[in-house]
Amino acid sequence: MFGIPPARPVKIARLPIVLLFLCVPLGVGTLTTGCDDATNVGEDLVGAQGGHPETVEIPIGTLETGELLLPPDLPSRVLAGMVDDPTLGTYHVEGYLDLTPVTSEAFRAQPVEQVDLRLRPSYVYGDTTSEITLALREVTEDWEPSGLPTDTSFSVGPVIREFSFVSTDTLVVVSLPESWVEDHVDAFQSPDIGDLFHGFRLDPIAGNAVVGFGPENTSLLATTADESLASPIGAAYAHVDRTTTVSLPPDRFLMQAGGGPIPIFTLLSGGQDVPSSSVNRATVTFWADTVSVHAVTPEHFVRPTLRTLDLYAVTPDGSYTFLARTTINAEGQFEFDTQILARAYQEMLVGSQEFERFEILLPDPNTLASPQGETPYLYSSMNPVVLFGPDAGNRGPTGFLTITPLD
Repeated sequence: MFGIPPARPVKIARLPIVLLFLCVPLGVGTLTTGCDDATNVGEDLVGAQGGHPETVEIPIGTLETGELLLPPDLPSRVLAGMVDDPTLGTYHVEGYLDLTPVTSEAFRAQPVEQVDLRLRPSYVYGDTTSEITLALREVTEDWEPSGLPTDTSFSVGPVIREFSFVSTDTLVVVSLPESWVEDHVDAFQSPDIGDLFHGFRLDPIAGNAVVGFGPENTSLLATTADESLASPIGAAYAHVDRTTTVSLPPDRFLMQAGGGPIPIFTLLSGGQDVPSSSVNRATVTFWADTVSVHAVTPEHFVRPTLRTLDLYAVTPDGSYTFLARTTINAEGQFEFDTQILARAYQEMLVGSQEFERFEILLPDPNTLASPQGETPYLYSSMNPVVLFGPDAGNRGPTGFLTITPLD
């Protein structure tokens, strides 16, 4: 269940989805489970008698947009900037960052002389050659990123200063004005700085890229005559506004990290008497449009895409059950295929606990057995994937069951 916050409910169209979750993941990152082999899943539940195995299609019923909500304890990479993506639209991203307070008696013994915000670029979406200008503002209220939708804003003060850089810079140092430092001496000298100072917001002013900063080597460096203390990022949140959209074909679905949306879908019953069958295998497959999204890509423009996704089932009370994790294959498919999913579908058929909907989410970093590369930072990115919808013919999403009809 992993603490993923609920999205809005969607009713099942035809088939009541039910589940008794009997499999316990031993390592979500590798999708190993405590279940028996998939070939005897049905036998455990409804008996070994039956005919020859056959494959039954379980079509996608509805496919709707859901709100992207942030799980707790995400790595604190902050996004900020603006970008005009010729395929997906124009984005305006305001980045909030709060700090982990660091202090000492020696540091508090002398007045603060200089404060620098040190930003380490670690991600870019857009034109890598563009000069980016951001405005720095102080956040004036307490805030917490966990569970927030990506259209949330918090109150801020006036512009402290503007600064410019390019995404290929290895370090961006923003020296804060003396007047601002003087006004905040009491806060920085207090052991309760975490209650007195609520961080900054980075507002895009110019440029054609969204940049991610940190979390490593990004900090607020405060200096006295003899001491200096670096306070690292403690929390980050991006307010994403997709202001101008480019029309995708009607049979496409845009899923995007950072701003959303996410796919919410239901499954329809097959044309055969599936409930009187033993389920040996279950798959759910979504095709990605790997051509159209990159058809118009200017020189020096980078658009990292989503390549790993998670499948969850959601009960009427809002509880989330993890079913599968998959990475896009060479054919452009996200194929969810695990023993957990097969067991879930069998329990759905015999009737125990209702599923109201399914959701495809980004991998929660807290469920990764061995976090590597960009995967832990996907929520702090703008990575998109364009999926084919139910009206896309043989590229449309669907589910398949391998079943053994019972005699």
